[in-house]
Amino acid sequence: MPTILLVEDVEDVNIILARMLRRLGHSTQSAHSSAEASRILAKQQVDLLLTDICMPGGDGLDLIREVRSDRPNLPIVAMSGGAPKRPIDLTISQARKAGANATLLKPIERAELAEMIGALLGRKLQDTKIDQS
Repeated sequence: MPTILLVEDVEDVNIILARMLRRLGHSTQSAHSSAEASRILAKQQVDLLLTDICMPGGDGLDLIREVRSDRPNLPIVAMSGGAPKRPIDLTISQARKAGANATLLKPIERAELAEMIGALLGRKLQDTKIDQS
């Protein structure tokens, strides 16, 4: 069962997304900040990172850059519902430039999330099989 690290600072959204991911057949680890996510990543192997971009006390963009530097092959999905003084299209564009493989706009639809994660994890599994040959 793939493990997804979910980074979302809003508790209710974190709970809803974690439940959605479990119903899609994934194991989840939840973090409420980029610092907490970094601590989890230092101790645990995950198959995909799903992170909010705009969070207090640590930007999701910095987390994406850090993860991309440390784990270049880890699939990353960045999500955003926008933030004051930060246009959503610019935020999404910055996430792509920072190294996110894919982006989602909140509110997130279950089918869209399932398709995106399936595609990214499927690609990772295919790459792993190629590397083992």
